[in-house]
Amino acid sequence: VLYNFMCNSSCMGGMNRRPILTIITLETQEGQLLGRRSFEVRVCACPGRDRKTEEINLKKQQETILETKTKPAQGIKRAMKEASLPAARPEASKKTKSSPAVSDDEIYTLQIRGKEKYEMLKKFNDSLELSELVPVADADKYRQKR
Repeated sequence: VLYNFMCNSSCMGGMNRRPILTIITLETQEGQLLGRRSFEVRVCACPGRDRKTEEINLKKQQETILETKTKPAQGIKRAMKEASLPAARPEASKKTKSSPAVSDDEIYTLQIRGKEKYEMLKKFNDSLELSELVPVADADKYRQKR
């Protein structure tokens, strides 16, 4: 059996980057249910990149679960407050300063409230990505014309 998914679920505009829950049932001609299986499907244009991202996210999620189990019980507000303090982890800021090329391949997700804000930030992101593709000499020529 061949199934065609017409939209990539991993692209910016597709399905909020969520996997598609696929349910397959095996039935007789009379309609008697013989079996049922459900699984999540991610349709993507760059399977290698998306697989790598999924594996990294799963690993982070598992580490978070392990940390939660090993830490003594605390209130939720307290845990969130500790996680948001940048001064609590000075090693992380040093790491990003010394190796900026490592984080260039990493993909981040923002939750944005409001279509107008989303469109503005999307244009900004597209502009930044395009500016990385333009050679420095061409960018300097453009600045001189202005």
